[in-house]
Amino acid sequence: GKYELGGNIDASATSGWNGGLGFEPVGTFTGSFNGLNHTISGLTINRSSSYAGLFSNAGTGSSISNVGLVSGSVKGGAYVGGIAGYLSGAITNSYVTNPVTGTNQVGGLVGFLLSGTIANSYATGAVSSTTGAYTGGLVAGASGGTITNSYATGAVFGKLQNVGGLVGGATSLSIVNSYAAGAVTSDSSTNIGGLLGANFSGSTFTNSFYDSQTTGRSDTGKGDPKTTAEMKTLATFTNAGWDIDNAGATDKVWRIYEGNTYPLLRSFLTAATATVKSDLTKVYNASTTVAGGSHTWNTAVDESRIFGGVYTSASKNVGNRAVTLTGIYSNQQGYDIKTENGAVMISAKEITVTGVTASGKVYNGNPTAMINTDSAVITGGATTDDDKKYYTGDTVALEKGSAAGNFNNKDVGTDKPVTITGFILSGTDSGNYSVTDNSGATADISKKVLTVSGLAADGKTYDGGTGVTISNWGIVTTNVGEETLTLNHGTASFDSKNAGTQGVTAINYSLADGTNGGQASNYDLSSTTATTTADISKKVLTVSGLAAD
Repeated sequence: GKYELGGNIDASATSGWNGGLGFEPVGTFTGSFNGLNHTISGLTINRSSSYAGLFSNAGTGSSISNVGLVSGSVKGGAYVGGIAGYLSGAITNSYVTNPVTGTNQVGGLVGFLLSGTIANSYATGAVSSTTGAYTGGLVAGASGGTITNSYATGAVFGKLQNVGGLVGGATSLSIVNSYAAGAVTSDSSTNIGGLLGANFSGSTFTNSFYDSQTTGRSDTGKGDPKTTAEMKTLATFTNAGWDIDNAGATDKVWRIYEGNTYPLLRSFLTAATATVKSDLTKVYNASTTVAGGSHTWNTAVDESRIFGGVYTSASKNVGNRAVTLTGIYSNQQGYDIKTENGAVMISAKEITVTGVTASGKVYNGNPTAMINTDSAVITGGATTDDDKKYYTGDTVALEKGSAAGNFNNKDVGTDKPVTITGFILSGTDSGNYSVTDNSGATADISKKVLTVSGLAADGKTYDGGTGVTISNWGIVTTNVGEETLTLNHGTASFDSKNAGTQGVTAINYSLADGTNGGQASNYDLSSTTATTTADISKKVLTVSGLAAD
């Protein structure tokens, strides 16, 4: 007969069936069963009888394909396997993650293989035999038959001899392009192997390997031992002629995530494309790593099955750079990941100058400041984006010749902040930085002192007083652009009332804002008085009242 699995089956209720014995294995089967890539989860078989598994005996002509057993357990007597206790037919594209336990002839996928075939299949659950011999991660024992493009990674324990990471013991078995990686242990020291425990006669091993570190085995002649690193290296398998690559969305049988996984069977992986975003940004950090990278998927994914991932820009330097996503990987029930590049805009890192000082000046109508850059420096040893330093190893130098300083405004004041601009960076990596000053320089702008000039007074005839008529109260000249000031005054008087050339003193001069930006607050008078001279002429008198007798 021909049978297909219409959907995933939750078989967790089988743990309570048959008085705790669980599911009763399908009897001798010679038909076709296609799981259509569905799973049977939670299947429990808890028996002491022999020939235990989803199928007790998959006979000659039987075909079992595209099914997975997960999250359950299988226990029996002799000839116990997750899919079949005994196999003379074919199993393809199938897998078991359940633990499998029996007395002897216990395998993760199949108990005993008799001239049957297993292809593109795997087992990852722990496998153990409690009293007897023949225990294997995938198959316990075999006579004839072929295992191709298959693997086992579950821990294997055999009570007695003939224990192997993939197959416990075999005669005339052909193992092709397959591997094992689970720990292999036994209470016996007879015929224990990383890939195959016992080769009684005629078995062949074509381009098949086992991890000598994880299996704890180093036997030869029954598969090639490799280190864990070698087992996760593409070249190990391409050099052996495997149909494998480390790229996504190809038609190769195997997919390996270089340095992260053993070979994975692509037929169980879901194709997924991760496209790096093209609007990424970062501040230059002397590294091609883009720490804030992100990507989108072309399909819904289970993130718990996705690991790693490093975003790397094509150049460390400032500019719009292509970004690749590498080191991302998945597991066997995860994804065949293909990546598409994105882009990042790398902006210059700001660094600052310190050590600049400024000198004070007298008000001159502009904000220009005199600066001293002899001690100006930039600092290396950057560790963060905003520490204002350059990165160790970068070649960056400070050019000071064009530096100039400016007060915050042109007006008089004390401890006025001075902004320094015009520093230039040179060196191979200078284009990755922008430079500003952070010296905190300050200086004073003091008032410009002016003197009243041009005071003029009219002469007069002696009148007994010191009053004077001022013909010109004088002026002040700023000599600062076109700035003018208003000159206010008080009173003036002769220094003496007496006839002659006398001094004239004007008092209480003060300044007020003028035109063209002239502000009295930026100036001071050298004196609030001014002097000149004028003549007091003698008063001419006429004799009167002369009388004679």
